[in-house]
Amino acid sequence: MKFFIPILLMMVSQLQAQTCREPEFMTWSQERGNHCAIKMVDKANEENCLPLIFPQLKNFEDLLGAKDLPWWATQGKLLFPNVESPGVWKNHKIDASFYPGEGEIFAGKPNIYIQSIHDEKKMKFRFFGQAPKHFLATTPMLSERNSWEGKIVERDKFEIDGTYYDYLFYDIRLPRSFMQFQAGVCISRKEVIEWMLTDLKAMDFPPISLSDFEEHWRVKIPDYPFFCIYPQYNEQLDVAVPVALDLEQSSLTRVLYVLIPSQGSPELEGDSQLSPPTQNPELNRPATKIKRENMFKEWGVAFLGE
Repeated sequence: MKFFIPILLMMVSQLQAQTCREPEFMTWSQERGNHCAIKMVDKANEENCLPLIFPQLKNFEDLLGAKDLPWWATQGKLLFPNVESPGVWKNHKIDASFYPGEGEIFAGKPNIYIQSIHDEKKMKFRFFGQAPKHFLATTPMLSERNSWEGKIVERDKFEIDGTYYDYLFYDIRLPRSFMQFQAGVCISRKEVIEWMLTDLKAMDFPPISLSDFEEHWRVKIPDYPFFCIYPQYNEQLDVAVPVALDLEQSSLTRVLYVLIPSQGSPELEGDSQLSPPTQNPELNRPATKIKRENMFKEWGVAFLGE
């Protein structure tokens, strides 16, 4: 024991002696041990004290050019979604080589909400079908039967394995062949969010789902001046991702917005095989006038991959 005390004191003194000059901070990596790394700040609002470990980044390319990268920098760039975009972005599309599974459609964060008249009700939300499911992520984890099994609680929440969730979600790759590319609209990036929110409101999505949608996708939609939106409703999704609700008096309203970016309307740099939509998507929108005891609502946004 006496032998280790001097060594410990020596290590502490070395750490205290090593200091970092602003805008650097002390960090540690397995390769280099303790060392000084550049602290990223929000240049538009420098008076705010941002977290040192996970700073908010305005331009990820600035980070990639930094001398000492935090451990999460390059890994985070490869996530789906990542800090600045819905995934690894290349040539106006998701770079499919970084992700497992198959399918040209990358559906990001389809969220599932519940509106119920019950304070507590057992439920099972199950994905089925013979075709393989290429999930990229799910929360909570699916069972071996590709299902979420638990309860509806407090009328608008899920309880799975003792944990409460405001929504269930999954990321998935889907075949392009199941999608439609005739009905849609081509509008500016600023109008994209407003159009999709208006569409969700027309289908009576709950307020929390609208708030979550706006908060997430105002940040994650890539920075292009124009987009074409191709809404995929129940007609397409019930074939592409069939689900079963083991709960009586239930309904499921679904929409997945496939976004194709463009530098100038109406051309579609995202895919030369596509032409701008020619049909009114509102004609395909699911009717929601009939109310059920348990109404599930699912929204998602997708991009093409290559």
